[in-house]
Amino acid sequence: MTNKLLVSICSAVLAFAVTSNADVIKITGVDNGSIAYISETGSSLPLSGPSYTGGVYTGLYNAVDLTTGQSWLTYCIDPIGDINIGDSWTANLTTGTQLATGSAGVLSTPAYGSTSNVTAEKYEMISYLADKYYYDLTSANPMANTNNGSTAITDRNDLSLAFWEISRDFNGNQNSLNLSSGNFQVTSGDLTYTNKLLSDAFGSLTNPLPKDFNLAVYAPTQRPSQEFLTFNVPEPGMLSLLGMSLLGMLGFAISRKRK
Repeated sequence: MTNKLLVSICSAVLAFAVTSNADVIKITGVDNGSIAYISETGSSLPLSGPSYTGGVYTGLYNAVDLTTGQSWLTYCIDPIGDINIGDSWTANLTTGTQLATGSAGVLSTPAYGSTSNVTAEKYEMISYLADKYYYDLTSANPMANTNNGSTAITDRNDLSLAFWEISRDFNGNQNSLNLSSGNFQVTSGDLTYTNKLLSDAFGSLTNPLPKDFNLAVYAPTQRPSQEFLTFNVPEPGMLSLLGMSLLGMLGFAISRKRK
């Protein structure tokens, strides 16, 4: 971490990125965050090794889809592996409907040790936090009514830590969301608001689980590249049906015009 920023052993939350499968994603920079000191153990990825202790960047990243040219602000959510500014990788789109099965996305892999139900719950909690706080936390203004007037930069860090704790340690029980124990730990700093976010996320869980989430995943085709999340997009099949419907309506309109 001397001449490069560790893009925090991460995945990221994206906004507005609607791209095709097998897109090439690249992290191009950081956007007003800070360093958090953590301890991460039990990683099975060669790049990270069995453990990591030290500082990681928290907050927003700048990313670009090299396939479409779209750029966006991202959040990390996956605390296994690491990447550097300037790295790029290939990722495939996995929809919110697929994530809801608990058998899709990086969090369903053996490295996370989750059952299908717990994996789906992880994505539901992450979806809830991203949907509730993302728009506020991309602003540089204080978040009144959310964190007693603290700055958005601080809140961004809290949200990053909440994503990582949910991803790495949640096992279906609320007491597993503990930043001082487990595979992912934060070793210093005020965690009051991070704990509030974790409690809020756990309280959002529904029974039965929804069949869709307001997030989709750009899952890497090869690890240790990272998984990215975006607000949900229609299923490919639904897009095809929509296109056929529109064509049908167009044909009907032309037919009527010719009569």
